[in-house]
Amino acid sequence: NKAYADIIARADAAFNQKDYSGAQALYTQASTAKPDDTYPSNRLKEITGILDEQKRAEEESAKLAQLNAEYNEAIKLGDAAFESQDFDNAERHYKQAQGVLSSEEYPGNQLKRIKEARQKLAEEQSRLAEEERLRTEYETQIAKADELFEQKAWSEAIRAYEQASKIDGDNAYPKAQIEKINSIIEEEQRAQEMEKERLASEKEKQEKEAAYKKMIGIADGFFESEDYIKAKSAYNDAIAIKSDDDYSKSQIQIINERLAEIQSQAQLEEDNRQKYNDLITQGDRAVTEKRWNDARKAFTDALEIYPNEEVPTARLKEIDDLEEKEKQEELDAEIARLTQLADKF
Repeated sequence: NKAYADIIARADAAFNQKDYSGAQALYTQASTAKPDDTYPSNRLKEITGILDEQKRAEEESAKLAQLNAEYNEAIKLGDAAFESQDFDNAERHYKQAQGVLSSEEYPGNQLKRIKEARQKLAEEQSRLAEEERLRTEYETQIAKADELFEQKAWSEAIRAYEQASKIDGDNAYPKAQIEKINSIIEEEQRAQEMEKERLASEKEKQEKEAAYKKMIGIADGFFESEDYIKAKSAYNDAIAIKSDDDYSKSQIQIINERLAEIQSQAQLEEDNRQKYNDLITQGDRAVTEKRWNDARKAFTDALEIYPNEEVPTARLKEIDDLEEKEKQEELDAEIARLTQLADKF
């Protein structure tokens, strides 16, 4: 009716102007007024999806802003420590920055510079130690420690360097090597953790992809069977899993178009059926009144609407039979009249 159509028109206008709250209230009113019409309920589902997506986008933007702030603060502290050659704190801040935004190259480059600076320092310490010509026992112990270091036997190397430090406590080299080993151990542990996180992320990605493909399979199945309402819901579920899913969005557009077409076809079928029924009624009345030409035209027009209907075809044959019978009766009457006339003579 007009009131319902007016509500739908206002709701569509609000939706097109992206006034989703207003549109939602109007579609809810329309759905309450006419529960059997799926259009407002479908629109309400679409609005819910849009509002959820906007909320997710706002949350993601806020999260990204927070990460950028944490990253910039860590870089600022790292740069200050780096300039003062406080490499431990610089390394800690740069690694903190990497943990916040792993895609940024700058922290990694700075960590390489720190590593190079430490390496130069260790080499200089080693050179000084060599120049001082440490005692043979110290050199033997250092050689042993260095060999263990090359073999990556970290625990034994640390103990050997600790023993060398007891022999020559003023030499910084063994301490530096111990720090280096601890750094390597920490780096290996971090690498293991990163690999563990990478594997977990990859597993999650695979599970997400599998869930997405499964949902697409379900949606496609509903689509192929022309169960468009369930297909649309499944495609929306797929978009919830993968927000950049252009395929599902395209399918939903097709579904919306087909639902609109189905609704249009249903109205056309209803109009045709009414017109057909009216023609049948007109034809029946014309037959009763023996207006054969009018009856024949009405049933012929009905057949043009529904060519496979049996009633118009049967009635047309019946008209031919009735008209033929009428003509025969008229002929018989005329013959009888003439016979009676001849008998008088």
